[in-house]
Amino acid sequence: PILYLNLLIVGGSIILGFILHKITDWDLLTCLLSTAPAGLTPMVLLSLELNADSNRVVLFQLLRFATVVLFAPLGGQLLLGG
Repeated sequence: PILYLNLLIVGGSIILGFILHKITDWDLLTCLLSTAPAGLTPMVLLSLELNADSNRVVLFQLLRFATVVLFAPLGGQLLLGG
């Protein structure tokens, strides 16, 4: 189950990166780094190193983080039946 969940998270992020690339016509590297399931600091440093659009990467990573922080308590309550 742990391996399956990790593959699902990474695979889903890659698929989302390709979808974002198709929708926005941004460069593929920026889209993949924007949807990567990693921390904000490593993704920003990597985008700066690889000459991707670091502003977009920061924006998407912050949005992902805020979404998790806002909705994780609600999801936990739903899972626990409260």
